[in-house]
Amino acid sequence: MAFRLLRYVVRILERHRAEHPAEDRLPLVIPLVFHHGPSGWTALVDVAELFDVSPRLPGGLGCLPSMRFLLDDLARVDDEVVRWAKTPRRQP
Repeated sequence: MAFRLLRYVVRILERHRAEHPAEDRLPLVIPLVFHHGPSGWTALVDVAELFDVSPRLPGGLGCLPSMRFLLDDLARVDDEVVRWAKTPRRQP
């Protein structure tokens, strides 16, 4: 999922560049994953964790790409709470 989200963000930014070539800055893209599986989220949440890097490398190497996404793990929330949140509310 981390790698897939990185690809999505890059595509969004490439499209923005193509549509706005005169702009020097990129828009902020905030990747967010909602998870509601039978168990809690166990996959990685940062692209940097996907790289096979030797622990002997200096800690300050600083060249790994990193993109941590926000995760709302609904598997850790009681189903009744999730159902309540989805229920349409009447306007006062």
